[in-house]
Amino acid sequence: MRFSPELVINTGSAGGLDPALLAFATEALAETRIEGQIVNGLITTADSFISQAERAHFIRSQFAEAKVTDMEGAAVVQTAYQFGVPFLAAANSAAAVVALVAAYDRDKL
Repeated sequence: MRFSPELVINTGSAGGLDPALLAFATEALAETRIEGQIVNGLITTADSFISQAERAHFIRSQFAEAKVTDMEGAAVVQTAYQFGVPFLAAANSAAAVVALVAAYDRDKL
C-alpha cells in the first residue's frame, strides 16, 4: 500500500526436495531449472530453511510430488493477489532475470 507497485517480480532460490534433483544446483520460480532444462513440478513454501533431512522427508511425505521448497514464494504471490498487483509468471520472470544477467556490466559498479 505504501509504495503502490505496478508489478511484483519474485525471483530467488529454493532447496531441493526431490532426491533426483539433489545432485544439481537448482533455482526455482514456479518451475525448477536444472542445467538449462525446465522441470515442471510442485514448489512448496516453508517458514524456515529446510536444512535437516528429517524436515525435507516430512514435506515430501505430505507432498510427494514436491520438487523444491522456498521461504517466501506463497507469501509474495498471496500479497500481490490481495492487493490486485500483477506478478510475473515463472517463464516471464526467468526471461527477465536471464536478460538482466546478460546485460550486467561489472565495470559500471
